[in-house]
Amino acid sequence: MKQLIVNELLKQFKKVFIWIMLIVIILSCASYAAIVSSVKEDKLSDFRIEYNSSLVNLRNVINREGIEKNDKYKVQLEIEKYELCLKENIAPSDWRMEIVQTVFDQKYGRLCFGESADNDYTKMLMKMILDKDWKGYFTFEMKSLKELQSGGVREIFEYQSNELKLNNFAYILDHGIVPDYENWKYKLTTSTLNNRIKLLKHEYKVSKADALMEEEIIEINSAISMDVYRVEHDNPVPEQKSFRSFLRNSLDIWYVVLFSIVVASAVIVTSEYSSGTIKQLTTFPYKRWKILLSKDIVVMLISFLMTLFLLICSFIVSLSFFGNSGINLPYLYLQGGTVHEINYIAYIFIIGLFMWVKILVFANITFMLAVLIKNAAVPVVIGLAGGVLGNSLAETLITRYHFVYAKYLIITNLDLVRFLEPEAKLRSINLYETIATIVVCLCVTSILSFWAFCRKDI
Repeated sequence: MKQLIVNELLKQFKKVFIWIMLIVIILSCASYAAIVSSVKEDKLSDFRIEYNSSLVNLRNVINREGIEKNDKYKVQLEIEKYELCLKENIAPSDWRMEIVQTVFDQKYGRLCFGESADNDYTKMLMKMILDKDWKGYFTFEMKSLKELQSGGVREIFEYQSNELKLNNFAYILDHGIVPDYENWKYKLTTSTLNNRIKLLKHEYKVSKADALMEEEIIEINSAISMDVYRVEHDNPVPEQKSFRSFLRNSLDIWYVVLFSIVVASAVIVTSEYSSGTIKQLTTFPYKRWKILLSKDIVVMLISFLMTLFLLICSFIVSLSFFGNSGINLPYLYLQGGTVHEINYIAYIFIIGLFMWVKILVFANITFMLAVLIKNAAVPVVIGLAGGVLGNSLAETLITRYHFVYAKYLIITNLDLVRFLEPEAKLRSINLYETIATIVVCLCVTSILSFWAFCRKDI
């Protein structure tokens, strides 16, 4: 038996196809890294182009004849606003933009009533903008909210949303989180506040547009748990051009491995029939089931080695292009509503193991079909179609058509990654059902393969 496996393995690695696919994996990883590293990120200067364009349009409007007095005030103030933002480098996502909008809204209201554009309030806010005094502004906002709360808020939704805002301001001030649009902690705390307010709007039915589906509520709660944990444990979201991000995304090249193994699974059997060597094999002192088992084991070994090769290539390319920044930070995942940590490299190898299981299932299906029909083309097409389109089909059946029994199909249970990634879909399927479905599929396909090979005439 051992000799059969060794001979078959050597025979497969003598084929040019296997080596071509290994080269394709290397080139795919390197090409993907080159594309990612060459993509230009959004820069601060991008908003200046938009502001200057708006200024040109506004100046054309204000120079028109017949423009009404109040409209002229509004356009003039808009021009002043954009000029201020350009001078002080205030991007749309900058914390100061909210104050800027408040200042110019106040000015417009006063001008419309025939009053001076500025008062003590607008002057105070303008000073905070120019001094970049975010602590002063947040303290002022907290004071205003507390006065509003103590004065009695009629709507319970408004009261609770104000409490959330107060807690958010207090947390930012206590932890010294600078409200800079490039500060990931500020982004996550703001996102957490917005998500909590979304849940409040849904709970108190503020409007029909604010109603959420059960799946959306789960996603929002997951995002809140993850964002809070990241901020508290100093674990930023990986940037696109980083070791962690590229290493994970590069594993999407697994389709190359799938193609290689599906083709190898079909050809390893059908080539023996087409060349006539299958009859020669049966003359050896080995039972038929041992001959087929040796081929099945070789397919498993090649799929495992190619998956491992992809992981190693991705790791080396990630280090070469993006360095090892963040390599020591753990990967975070949700389980039962609680955030857990796992070593990032261990996580990548677990993802690799999940990919191997998925490839193995389609390899087994292809192998079975090749044994049954003694033809490579049809099994390869079915195997590749299942691997490429399986996830989309499963998601469509469950989420769009609400086909309950679709969760027992093999294509629905092969995305094992969803048990580790919070943004993954089809959460209605549990781990035990998935494992049971995969085991049943592997057993059935193997039994049919061995039955057909041992019983049919060669």
